[in-house]
Amino acid sequence: MPDARTTVLITGFGPFPGVPANATMRLVPALAERARAAFTGIRIATEILPTEWRVAPARLDALYRTHRPDVALHFGVSSRARGFEIESRGRNVRALVSDACGEQPDSACIADDGP
Repeated sequence: MPDARTTVLITGFGPFPGVPANATMRLVPALAERARAAFTGIRIATEILPTEWRVAPARLDALYRTHRPDVALHFGVSSRARGFEIESRGRNVRALVSDACGEQPDSACIADDGP
């Protein structure tokens, strides 16, 4: 019988050029530990994603297929942020910068057929 509990997926990112110690690498495990203690009926899945243009999206797709989360919280780092910020909209744009492996994105869009 499948587990009927609510599943929450929490992700962060590993280091990348200019950010050798990504704060989300520490945040995600600490948040998950507290969430597991506070919400014993909730299944918490976590992952620190590699900051690689090709690997991270594939890994995230696999996490969604494996865990089928009811809620997903994805944490990132921004040099422009002046504290904790919640993104209220997304843009179909990739920054044309090198990832942790020195690779450039293969497209300026996240989804070529997206808005």
